[in-house]
Amino acid sequence: MLIRQGATYHFRRRVPVAIRLLLRQSEVWVSLRTTDLRATRAMAAGLYALTEDAFATMAEKLTQQDPAAAESQFGNEGLPVFRVEAGDRQCGRRLIE
Repeated sequence: MLIRQGATYHFRRRVPVAIRLLLRQSEVWVSLRTTDLRATRAMAAGLYALTEDAFATMAEKLTQQDPAAAESQFGNEGLPVFRVEAGDRQCGRRLIE
C-alpha cells in the first residue's frame, strides 16, 4: 500500500500473522523519500516482491524448525532487507542486505 505523508510517499505492508512474533512488528513501513508518483510505484512493486519472498522464506523456516531457532537465524531486529540507503538513481533508493 502506498501512503502519502505531506509530499513524500511511503510503502506500508502488513506482516502475516504467522511471522509477526518472529519479526516483532505487525507491519513494514518504509519511506520512499520521493514525491514522484511514477518512481514510487516502481519502488513499491520492488518492495512488495522483496517482502513477499522474505515472508515466504520465514514462514517456510518456521514450519521446519521451532521459532527460537528461526529467530536466531533471522535475528531479532527484523529483516535487514528493509534498510534503505541512497543509491541507484534509477529507482531513487537501493535496497541492501
